[in-house]
Order: sequence, then C-alpha cells, then structure tokens
Amino acid sequence: MLSSVVVGAFTPGIVPLALGRVQELLVHHSTEQKGAWIRATTSFAVLQAVAASGMSYLFAAKGG
Repeated sequence: MLSSVVVGAFTPGIVPLALGRVQELLVHHSTEQKGAWIRATTSFAVLQAVAASGMSYLFAAKGG
C-alpha cells in the first residue's frame, strides 16, 4: 500500500517537470513550444490509458 501511495505521488509531479523542461528547451520558440506541450500532454494521457488497460487485462487474466 505504501508503494502505491509513493508511486501515485509521482504522477502529479512528472507532468510539470516535463512541461517545464519543454519550456526551457524551446524558450524562444512559442509556436513550437505549444505544439510540444500538446504532444507531451496527449502522449502522457494516452500512455496512462494504455497502462491502465494493460494492468486491467493482467489482473483479469490472473484472476485477481
């Protein structure tokens, strides 16, 4: 249970860190920055959904 809490706390911190890094890399390119933020946010959301679906499948297959 402690592991779930610790790993769950990473999620809200990862997004601002990643988007902050994108901002640093593209500081003088606002148009490219916007596109990069969109791609980063979308990919994060899609990967979360894929991971959740995969874990659901594994739990159902194992009878958990």
